[in-house]
Amino acid sequence: TDSGGFQVFSLAKLRKIKEEGVSFNSHVDGRRIFMGPEESMQIQSHLGSTIAMAFDECVENPAEYSYSKQSCARTVRWLKRCKAEMERLNSLPDTINKNQLLFGINQGCTFDDLRIENMKEIADLDLDGYAIGGLAFPGGFVKGALFYQFLFFGDSCLCLIQAVGGFVGFLDILF
Repeated sequence: TDSGGFQVFSLAKLRKIKEEGVSFNSHVDGRRIFMGPEESMQIQSHLGSTIAMAFDECVENPAEYSYSKQSCARTVRWLKRCKAEMERLNSLPDTINKNQLLFGINQGCTFDDLRIENMKEIADLDLDGYAIGGLAFPGGFVKGALFYQFLFFGDSCLCLIQAVGGFVGFLDILF
């Protein structure tokens, strides 16, 4: 299931990002809504999905390097909170799917060094799988991010590619 991270991205004009999470105004009725790592995990746990995605921030492109670096660090801190909340939820007797998998999302915008550092940090958390996030960008960047992901993890883990732009975007990765 989706964590809500892309919605944070898509509602950029309506949101406020803080360490605790994200507050935004509903595009439907203007109501103020808060979503943090724990809330994201709780919603996904209640849905009982097989895979839960960690709550993250998908940074717009182009983005400044300094902001992208801060966002990556915050996303790792949020990931640690997601993992702790999932462990707590999976210990409860009424949890729908106690075997729900948690995937961390590699971020770093279009900066190779941030992507590599972020991959190292999330790999240290020993998650069930990993996704490449923030790929709604054209061309060779997607191939580069994919290359680094598999260079780092090899075929030893479950990996997911997000937001490649449909079938044409998928073909662009392959060829």
